[in-house]
Amino acid sequence: MARMATADRRLHTALSELPVTASGRRLLGDGAPWFEGWLEHLELSDPFWAPLNCEAALDRVTVPTLLVGGWQDLFIEQTLEQYRRLAGRGVPARLLVGPWAHLDLGTKGGAVMSLRAGTRDNRIVERRSDVLTFSSEPLAQPVDIIGEVTAELSVTRNNPHADLFVRLCDVDPRGRSRNVCDGIVRVTGADPPSGTTAVSLLGVAHRFRHGHRIRLQVSGGAHPRFARNPGTGQVDASPAELTPTDYRIGVLGESAVALPVVAAAGEPVSAGPLARSTAPTAPGPA
Repeated sequence: MARMATADRRLHTALSELPVTASGRRLLGDGAPWFEGWLEHLELSDPFWAPLNCEAALDRVTVPTLLVGGWQDLFIEQTLEQYRRLAGRGVPARLLVGPWAHLDLGTKGGAVMSLRAGTRDNRIVERRSDVLTFSSEPLAQPVDIIGEVTAELSVTRNNPHADLFVRLCDVDPRGRSRNVCDGIVRVTGADPPSGTTAVSLLGVAHRFRHGHRIRLQVSGGAHPRFARNPGTGQVDASPAELTPTDYRIGVLGESAVALPVVAAAGEPVSAGPLARSTAPTAPGPA
């Protein structure tokens, strides 16, 4: 527990320096001999990961299963998929998900393995010039969402190697913008430079209260939550090799966010349109 309490401070320097392989090795010393090998195999389909893939067990399990996770848990995606697979096979399965992180010890930082994990005020991030925000009007009534949130964004970029990070936030009447769920995709030269990019923000169960606003954040990264994209097609780079990316997000019917809204019987609910609140061009990576 003592090492966990000091992890953020110890990791800050290593995560801030480049190249990652060198800074990580300085932090790890002689430990974790697998570190560089992991960085060399980015795709889950790579045979390198096959011995560590336990997915096939979901097709064999027959015993009643209780799965427990948190909406700000680093492993929530796996927990939800495990439930889908087991329930789909008719295995007696129950799922409990609450508003906590993997370590229910802190209230900051999103779904990360940290004492700062959880929900935080995003206003400082949203003031950055490379972060776009789109916000609804204050809600006339509460809006409940349960399920997967997805964003389909019309994106044009000038670099084939880029990331697109999308975060859903709840903005209270005082202007505090708290993260609800988020997701990221990495595009490459195999993806067209312009078109619709779908981003899954994973699952969520959340109530946007009366008078609150629904906000969508869009940026070119979320470091150190997710590893930097150097913009070169490689996983690592020196500071001099970092290549920026300019994005243009199409609005006015070109992009959409699908919210799994749950309404009371006979009471249709509309979250209202999201309005752009910053300039339409965002350089990255963030």
